[in-house]
Amino acid sequence: MTKLKRLFSLEVMQKLILIYLFCQPVIDIGTSLLKHAGFNVTIGVVLRAVFLLLMSVYLLFFYHGPKKKLIVAYLLALCAYVALQFGLLLANGGIHVLFTNLKETIKVFYFPCVLIAFWALYRQYGYLLPEKPIAWIAAFYALTIFISFITKTSFQSYRNNGYCGWFYAANEVSALMIILSPLVFYHFTAKKAFDTLHQSKGGKRMALAAFGVLSVLVMLFASVYLATKAALIGTGLYLLCFFVWSVFRLEITRDKLALRRMIAAGAMIAALAVLYFAASPVRMNITDRMKWFHYIQVEQTTVTTPPEETTAMLPPPPSDTKTYRVLNWLLSSRLNNIRATHVQFCESGPAFYALGVGYANLPCYQYNVEVAVEMDFVSVFYRHGVIGLILFSAPFAAMVFAALRMAFRNLKACMASLLWCTTLYQVLIGFTVGFLAGHTLVAPAVSLYAALMTVRLYAASEQLTASETGLKQKK
Repeated sequence: MTKLKRLFSLEVMQKLILIYLFCQPVIDIGTSLLKHAGFNVTIGVVLRAVFLLLMSVYLLFFYHGPKKKLIVAYLLALCAYVALQFGLLLANGGIHVLFTNLKETIKVFYFPCVLIAFWALYRQYGYLLPEKPIAWIAAFYALTIFISFITKTSFQSYRNNGYCGWFYAANEVSALMIILSPLVFYHFTAKKAFDTLHQSKGGKRMALAAFGVLSVLVMLFASVYLATKAALIGTGLYLLCFFVWSVFRLEITRDKLALRRMIAAGAMIAALAVLYFAASPVRMNITDRMKWFHYIQVEQTTVTTPPEETTAMLPPPPSDTKTYRVLNWLLSSRLNNIRATHVQFCESGPAFYALGVGYANLPCYQYNVEVAVEMDFVSVFYRHGVIGLILFSAPFAAMVFAALRMAFRNLKACMASLLWCTTLYQVLIGFTVGFLAGHTLVAPAVSLYAALMTVRLYAASEQLTASETGLKQKK
């Protein structure tokens, strides 16, 4: 017992979490290589399951802080739900169904459990993972994509138009870039970075400047050459918000830092535009999508998918086919995937409505299709039912609501903090991408960082509100 207490002490857990985070790119590369070799159970699933187990043990036995009873009740409810769903799937589909469902269930509920664990570490010890290591990890992902591109060893992405480095899923890497790249841009323009650069001399100053510029450039390169629209839009939107924020801060404060940030933001927007127009994969992808949009708007009346895509035999789409085709275009054909899964769900019965249909085909389904919905919350609803969706969403919704409620008490101070605004953007864009494009909150490689950013938003809101309250009391 003493050894276990030591294992779950703050000092040891800090080291374990840091090691685990810095191993994430290696885990993802290893997972990618195993998947390309034809293995279904990969090192990523195993290691993340072990980490999830450690966090659960900490919450159940070694966390002594606020909301302990509520956390224990949540974990017990989650275990009860998983047992009930597995029993239902076993009774209707056989033992082979459980293996697929087990792997996917771990991936889905990894996010809320890790989110609660990081929040508990903050409440019990005041521990928050510093943002700099997270920025370094983001830069490493981007650098890997760049190196694999120039060495011509990158795996192809998005109909072989893009480059996802040595990673398996371009959409997951894209979501990761969207969530983490703002931290790289923030640190590039942080006051400490400018002060360090100003105080340095000669070769050291040039080396620091070159390192910062290269870090930003590889992030911009990755957002373009992944070829996903989400990566381009997410990165570009943050830089635009960053530029507007800097303009307002310059107008209010008239300080040099705001001016430097405005210039830096403008330069990064210009660099992104140059990369986009330089015959980039994402430009070609968007051009192809626009051609398809013209095709379905003008020339077609019945086609609901691009010519190269096919779907299983399903009932006809909604009568308002034009609206359906446009929405389907905006969501990159995800409505077709939803239709296929929706048919299964509606024919499954009340028990499946509550617990979900899982991730493997059952004999009772009329349409033998297995497709990814690629919209996180919609996918969780179909695969895990109403109860599963509530268990998945409740911790995230509660934490974001609490963070925003605290922030509104001192909104002026929060909006004046670029780090708080950046963290808020990371959380909101993570939610948005997960809702519209998927591969975010149900992908452990990405949801880990979404959990970290959500807890950081909560902590930053609490700390800024507390500091402002303290100042008012002194006055």
